Amino acid sequence: MKNIPLIIAFILLVNIKSFAINSFVAILNVPVGLSVCIADGLILGEPLTKIGVNTGINAKLGYMFDLGEIGITPLFEFGYSYDTYGAATFSETKFAGNLIRQSLNMILITHSLQMGVIPQINIGNVAIGLGFGLKIPLAAEYEYKRIDSSYGSNKVEENIKNKLNRKDIENAYGVSIIPYIKLSFDYNLFFTEELAVTIGAYLGYDFGLPTKEISQNVRLDGLDITAQIGLKYNSIL
Repeated sequence: MKNIPLIIAFILLVNIKSFAINSFVAILNVPVGLSVCIADGLILGEPLTKIGVNTGINAKLGYMFDLGEIGITPLFEFGYSYDTYGAATFSETKFAGNLIRQSLNMILITHSLQMGVIPQINIGNVAIGLGFGLKIPLAAEYEYKRIDSSYGSNKVEENIKNKLNRKDIENAYGVSIIPYIKLSFDYNLFFTEELAVTIGAYLGYDFGLPTKEISQNVRLDGLDITAQIGLKYNSIL
């Protein structure tokens, strides 16, 4: 598991070199950002906002069509993605004179192979992209904690922690892939005629794995707000 990011990074670098010498656009990015977790379908109690993390390494390969004032660059995106998703709720109700409290906390961490397409429009040194794709979880960690308590009675607690491989994920979830969409903005700082440092950000949305919570079908989604930095090979517009 620990070697997966290194293996993918090596593959990315080899592919970038081979495409660059044929004048293809090649970008290597490292994104780091936060994810606002959204529990779609969770109905137990008052939902509480949870913040997750998303990072990884990815490459974008394609070809730029120079139209004079602007450039159109269809890109294929692939790499490794680390994401955390979560949900939490809290409720209080009165029953037979007792105050009953319920709390729920769910966390899902995924290590995924990411593949997608993201066409870009280039205006000078600025690139704007709108893309979509899939994250295929190769491994995951799942944590579930629920506490039911009331005054005058014992506390009932359920705590589950599991580590899942790809086969476990396929068996545990009806859908074992994570579709995503993203809108990206990048600025290229060229230090040679062909090489640039890219600084940017993207707004993305992950349609998470459907997690079953008792009688509820819960999907843990993520709204990503992410900064990214990288290297780009391309001809200057």
